[in-house]
Amino acid sequence: MIETTRRTLLAMAAAVPTGLWAQSPQWPSKPIRIVHGFSAAAATDTFARGVGELITAATKQACFVESKPGAGGVIGTEFVAKAAPDGYILYLGTAGTNAINASLYKKLPYDILKDFAPITNMGDIPNVLVVNKDLPVKDTKSFIDYLKGKAGELNYGTSGNGTSMHLAAEQFMNVSGTKMIHVPYRQSSAAVTDLMGGQIQLMFHQVPAVLELIKSGQIRALAVTSKSRVSVLPEVPTVAEAGYPGFESITWYALFAPAGTPADIINKINSIVTDGLRKDFGKRLADLGVVVRPSTPEELKQTVVKDSDYWGKIVRRLNITLD
Repeated sequence: MIETTRRTLLAMAAAVPTGLWAQSPQWPSKPIRIVHGFSAAAATDTFARGVGELITAATKQACFVESKPGAGGVIGTEFVAKAAPDGYILYLGTAGTNAINASLYKKLPYDILKDFAPITNMGDIPNVLVVNKDLPVKDTKSFIDYLKGKAGELNYGTSGNGTSMHLAAEQFMNVSGTKMIHVPYRQSSAAVTDLMGGQIQLMFHQVPAVLELIKSGQIRALAVTSKSRVSVLPEVPTVAEAGYPGFESITWYALFAPAGTPADIINKINSIVTDGLRKDFGKRLADLGVVVRPSTPEELKQTVVKDSDYWGKIVRRLNITLD
């Protein structure tokens, strides 16, 4: 499933027009690295490879993706924060790494606002509440009733403490008055496998990662966590529609560089990536359940500031902290 998604993204990225930018005498004159803070099986890796293909097609310079997993993305994020600001190290970040972690961790080895130069947002991705297909529930209301009858007995999987999956579940328990057991995994793909096998009963997962499993009936979708329904799952209601108005829990993927990277390089990369997002690359992302949202560097900065405040309030209300 993950490999299929990756092949789709790489194919769409390759379609970007070549020659979008004439070769700069200063940049790029050597290969570019795109780093992310999760495993090679994560969606961040897929997005990073897609961005790399866009840049390679436009500049004729090679791009390599590096996975630096660990500590909820902190290891990879720190690596880029301390890298040379020369345009040859980029970072594929998320709402988790570049907004939520600032509130979750007692002390980070970098500042998410001061140590990164925003390039562009790529898109918003809702989570979807999915359950094992044999669970005797058909919608959110019957699921909550079932949960209340089995308080503390059902297990939900995530890709780790403090991730968007984890926070979505914590928010859901908070508003619905239910209790579940958190089972953090090192990789979300392992959690999905256990969900299908019945070792865990539910997950809040990003739509693209489980879309085909939902459509094939291997798992059941009960609700999406966005404010409105998702176009690729039009029959699946929102959590808000189930009686919890205002409920929202989404993540985004965005491209950053180390702070101090020259503005002309930032603008070149922004133009390359946003052009791809507005064309075939963006269309195919949308077909996977991504709400495509290219932006200017300043707009991405505003998103980081706004979401840091938004998630900070939620993290403090739920009293979640990580060392």
